[in-house]
Amino acid sequence: MIHFLWKVSFWTHIMRWSLVLAIWWSIFEANWAILFVVLLTLGLTYIHLIFKRYNIIIPPIFQLVLIFFIYSSLFLWDINQFYYIFPWWDIVLHSFAGLALWFIGFLIPYIFYKTREFKAPAMMIVLFGFCFAVTLGALWEITEFTLDSIFALDMQKARNLWILDESFNSRL
Repeated sequence: MIHFLWKVSFWTHIMRWSLVLAIWWSIFEANWAILFVVLLTLGLTYIHLIFKRYNIIIPPIFQLVLIFFIYSSLFLWDINQFYYIFPWWDIVLHSFAGLALWFIGFLIPYIFYKTREFKAPAMMIVLFGFCFAVTLGALWEITEFTLDSIFALDMQKARNLWILDESFNSRL
């Protein structure tokens, strides 16, 4: 078990140190948008400390998965352009996002259940996690599409434009 925990901690530290290097690089290049994203990513890698405050133990492997998701979605995807390098990157990120959002949605009623402020069957807690993940995922996609339409940010990396274009062309 100690050997396994050391590996998780090792990879977590590797990701964090690469973020520290990216902070120095973005300051050197005076790229403040990237600096903001990297600082946000580095801060979110410590999110497990919030759960520890409420005596909720997150398994080390899930901590690694969450940290890897945060690292890959903010740092690798946005800054290093992995979306263009690997065509399957978006599918992997959406899969991880669904699992991470479900886990967060599961933890919200579970925290109340654990502190005895809330009583519900286990299936309802799981169902709440699922509904939470689907709702936030849909709201995020709507937000991306709206910001792309209004500010031309290309948050969706133009993945939906061809779908809309093809659907309108087929109807005409």
